[in-house]
Amino acid sequence: MDMKVTEDENSDWDIYWSDINVQPDRISKLRPYQRINAIPNISVLARKNNLASNLMRMSQVHKEDYSYFPKTWLLPQDAENLNS
Repeated sequence: MDMKVTEDENSDWDIYWSDINVQPDRISKLRPYQRINAIPNISVLARKNNLASNLMRMSQVHKEDYSYFPKTWLLPQDAENLNS
């Protein structure tokens, strides 16, 4: 099997590796054999600030189920709460 890495968006490809969100129009134009590594909206979980925000939100609703992560601050908005 030959493998070729290219940045030419118009070339034929099997795997598209992306570290940012992939636009829906690109997904809708996929051929049956093409795959994209990206998970839609993965930044909601993968970015530390979004993950922390979501965990804190869930811990307010489900205190016992979400008590496993350390106290967390989101800066700069939580800067004045750091010493409490």
